[in-house]
Order: sequence, then C-alpha cells, then structure tokens
Amino acid sequence: MGDNPHVFSFLRPRLVSVQAKATTLVTTRVYSRIRNPIYFFGAMFILGIIIWMGRPWLLPIFAVLIPLQVVRSRKEERVLTEKFGAAYLDYKQKTWFWLQQAPRFSITFTR
Repeated sequence: MGDNPHVFSFLRPRLVSVQAKATTLVTTRVYSRIRNPIYFFGAMFILGIIIWMGRPWLLPIFAVLIPLQVVRSRKEERVLTEKFGAAYLDYKQKTWFWLQQAPRFSITFTR
C-alpha cells in the first residue's frame, strides 16, 4: 500500500484540464460567424451576472478571465491548425474571434 502512489491520489487537489482534441471541423450555425462562441457567450454571461448583481468589485475577476480564455483558445487554434491545415486557416479568415478581429461592416451614405 505504501509503494503505490495512486492509492490516495483522490485526495490530491487537481485542476480541471480539458485537452484540446480535434475530430471534426465545425463550420455551421453559430460557428460560421464566431470561432469561439463558448468563450464569447460565457464571458458575456459572467459580465451580465456581475452587472445584474450590482457587484462592480467583481470586475477584476472578469478582467483576469479574458486573457485566460484567449490563451486557451490559441492553444485550441494550434491543435486545429495541425489537424485541419489549410481548411482551418481558410475558416479562420472567414470568422470572427471576439478579441482578435472584429467583424467588418460597411456603411454607405447616399444622397
């Protein structure tokens, strides 16, 4: 029992870590517009809760969350680029990521 390091491994605190895996390149529905909708809408949800609760002192936590999500999404992008190559790079050019590139809108005024 003393020689097996895994016997009490359930007592050791662990961070939840989800490895980026790629099996299919999804480019339809919301993914046809935003590459990382889960990060975008998750951040908007947290920001909305902070505003709704009237707790502006929680905004620094939100400010820390954003760079962490950017780092995580960049790791995912590397995995997707390795797996799908040119198809992912083409998809990346056509979609918006909420901090890297804003959607392009054109407004024309005529008389």
